[in-house]
Amino acid sequence: MFDEVGFTTGFGFGSNPQSLPEGTYRPVYFMGYFANHLLKEEYRKEAWGFPMFYMEPQFNLATVQTPDGELLQEFEFGINNGFKQSFRLADFFHIFILVGSGPHYISVETVKQKKGFIFSDCFGAGGQWFFKNNFTVNLGFRIRHMSNAELFYPNGGINAYNYHFGFSYFVK
Repeated sequence: MFDEVGFTTGFGFGSNPQSLPEGTYRPVYFMGYFANHLLKEEYRKEAWGFPMFYMEPQFNLATVQTPDGELLQEFEFGINNGFKQSFRLADFFHIFILVGSGPHYISVETVKQKKGFIFSDCFGAGGQWFFKNNFTVNLGFRIRHMSNAELFYPNGGINAYNYHFGFSYFVK
């Protein structure tokens, strides 16, 4: 069904007084990873890089630290779908870039962002180390923007810079 399956965790940091006057947004990510490669397996082995479509269902915990030091415990969940392009630097190491978006729900409500239905958009890059038996370790950095696309007001959005660590397995 999928060519690659895995799990990613990570953490982020968002602090923008214009969109989040309440303080600092700090998400912790728990994401599944499911990808279908757009090149057939026999071409992938010879290709310098290969494109893929991915899905990342996720449930994330977040804290909002207010300027007076109070910690608010929040959560978000949803699914991101996107496109990832891998580039082979060696048989055991690839770098990648990705872009994705998808519907989410957030529990935090700020002065400039309504809680509830939002979109999560991300752009990122990273590295993927290949081990025996089609197993990989992945490290990456992403920039993420969450807002509700002007469907509800207020819609100032929340931006976060994120670091991710994960594992995946090539099924084929």
